[in-house]
Amino acid sequence: MRPDAAVRVVVGPAIVVLWAAAASGVAQASAIVPDVSGTWVDDKGRVLVCRQLQEGGSAVAEVVCRSAGDAGAGMAITGRLRGLDERGDEGTAVLDGAYSQPGAPNPAHRRGRVRLVFEYKWAGLDATGTRAPDYVGRTWSGEWWDAEGRSGGAWSGRRRAAFSITAVSLPSQVTMNGPRAALRVSWDGEPAFPVELVYAPDSCQPGLNCVTARARFTTNTNPLVFDGAVWCAGRMTSGIYFDYSVRLTDAGGVTTAPKKATFTCSPR
Repeated sequence: MRPDAAVRVVVGPAIVVLWAAAASGVAQASAIVPDVSGTWVDDKGRVLVCRQLQEGGSAVAEVVCRSAGDAGAGMAITGRLRGLDERGDEGTAVLDGAYSQPGAPNPAHRRGRVRLVFEYKWAGLDATGTRAPDYVGRTWSGEWWDAEGRSGGAWSGRRRAAFSITAVSLPSQVTMNGPRAALRVSWDGEPAFPVELVYAPDSCQPGLNCVTARARFTTNTNPLVFDGAVWCAGRMTSGIYFDYSVRLTDAGGVTTAPKKATFTCSPR
């Protein structure tokens, strides 16, 4: 994905809302909407996680956004996204919806309405020859209306870089009933902390007890170090291979693809 789509968005107070829509492959035809689920951040550092309830390609889609962490004051947005038009390789779409924000200090700002307007560009064709949108790195700006119909201020934001595991480091071998070793996980992107690390078996040999280990990290550090995650105990006379992977999930519910982190347990 490439950072090639500029976006205009209308949003609510202390709210970051981002959606995009795509057009059909025929000029002047009814536009369609792609999947625009993702994690976003505004110019004040507030994080919002959005998801689309229908897959991309439909003419209309229901969307939901919720704030990650405390900065968004428990904000939620629901609305309907529909395509508007297409102009060559560019197009527009709009989301009309409502927001609620129970934690807003001003009672008038605890609910209201939003209208999200998008401009986008097509990235090109996918493997099937269908036009596919590409929105990574896009920016937005917008407006909102409170419960009394008053227009609020504008601000800007962008889509967060994808959260992924780049490398894992652990001993290839540990000694049965010996010291526990650390698991180090390097990552890329812009996760919303706290982040949960899950170290779980992909398979388990018969007769073994393969446990899942978890750790929670509240501080933005890289790599994440899970002390004592790698160990084995029991009474075996030969080495045992443990088929494990690690994954990370941030505060907004964004989960990385799993990364293999296997090891062998050797008898003393």
